[in-house]
Amino acid sequence: MADPKLCEKCGRCCYAKIILDGEVVYTPFPCPHLDEDTRLCTIYDRRDELNPQCLTIDMGIRMGLFPADCPYVRGLPDYVPPRHLTPTELEDCADAILEAQHSLHPPDDKPDEA
Repeated sequence: MADPKLCEKCGRCCYAKIILDGEVVYTPFPCPHLDEDTRLCTIYDRRDELNPQCLTIDMGIRMGLFPADCPYVRGLPDYVPPRHLTPTELEDCADAILEAQHSLHPPDDKPDEA
């Protein structure tokens, strides 16, 4: 089991991702519980209860959701991190990206206002 203390609080793992042609890719949409200024989860202690989409560290590693320089995966053999979409790919998969964004912010679930 990975040690949460290794986290460098970059926040990149807290952005929605989609699978595109078998690869995990970032979307431009952060989790609604990510404070983009501090890069911290606003519900960290209760994230399992309040955000069922939030994965454990171990599950995130298995699914390839952490950036390559993340301490959880740095040096893991055969680890494939998510990648960023090219502008053309971003345009081509706009519907999938909007669906990912919609799953983070369902119509009846408004993000917390600051």
